[in-house]
Amino acid sequence: MRSRPAAVAALFFLATSPAGAQQLFFRVGGVHARYADTVSGTAGVLSSRLAWDSPRTTGTLDASLTQFSGGLWAAQTAGSVFGIRLLTPTVGLGVRAEGEGGYLEDGAWSAIGSAGPVFALVSGSWLYSAGLGFGAVRRVDRLADATVAGNVMVRRDSGPFSIQATLAATRAGLTRIADATLSVTYDKAAWTVSALGGARTGNLGGQPWYQGRLAFHATPWATIEAEVGSYPPDLSGFTDGRYLALGVWLGAGPRRRVLRHEPATSLGAEAQRGVTIETIESGHQRITFVVPGASRVAIAGEWNDWTPVALHRLDGARWQVDLALSQGAHRFSLVVDGGRWMVPQGVPSLPDDLGGRVGLLIID
Repeated sequence: MRSRPAAVAALFFLATSPAGAQQLFFRVGGVHARYADTVSGTAGVLSSRLAWDSPRTTGTLDASLTQFSGGLWAAQTAGSVFGIRLLTPTVGLGVRAEGEGGYLEDGAWSAIGSAGPVFALVSGSWLYSAGLGFGAVRRVDRLADATVAGNVMVRRDSGPFSIQATLAATRAGLTRIADATLSVTYDKAAWTVSALGGARTGNLGGQPWYQGRLAFHATPWATIEAEVGSYPPDLSGFTDGRYLALGVWLGAGPRRRVLRHEPATSLGAEAQRGVTIETIESGHQRITFVVPGASRVAIAGEWNDWTPVALHRLDGARWQVDLALSQGAHRFSLVVDGGRWMVPQGVPSLPDDLGGRVGLLIID
């Protein structure tokens, strides 16, 4: 969940998702939004998202078209590329570049972009990160400014719960703002529930804002979601507002789970209590999972375009597979009894771009 929906339609769910294997999603939905408590409107929204990933690089390209009931239409594009290198199993250093732009039918448009370094540190179930961004913004009033931003984030994953706190400060010309957000996510089986609250000081300060999201992952390719909330004024010149949105995401391309926003979490191999990894020869690993109550188990990961590969049962709840995996971090999911995608208990996990979780295998 973002701290602010995209300006104009208030519903363009940006993601930072992993880049090489490709995945395409389409979203059809509607939104009712009220801007600055004075102007309100209902709109239909058609969105698309192209995500791609390689072992150390992630990226997305989003596009949305919004048609308001009053006749006005708006379009928005957004893109993000993030690359990270693990210096140790618990320390990562990367670079993030991102940008977005919006266009209204009446000719008004805005754009903002930035790039900069990101540092991540993992300690058990805790993730700490800090980043800088340097870029520029072009506002709807046709004025442009250079931007400088910095942020720090603390996150903890505990079973189905994740809690994250973020502090961010931005300077754009004479505008200076500082935002604080706190979010909580509960992810269990086919359901994801998340809530976020934020507050701001500075030139664009005002009332606190909130967001809530409920998602049902009906199939590996379809997610139904509802979101309600508010957001603060935008650096590009759009006002604050409130929104209520409903939509369905439908996927195309190889079945894949991808990373969302956080560069890494729970990277330490000692945290992988639900999995045992044994190197049997250079570049080849023998991996054993503990999956109680399963009659069939398969593994799918980014190394094979998320195509399930069957594991064989050793005894009881233990399942094993031999894989050719290079050194580093690899995202994966287990497929249990031919239908349920899951991450074993005790295995480090990450949020994916469908509101679920994806596991992480660390090859030292």
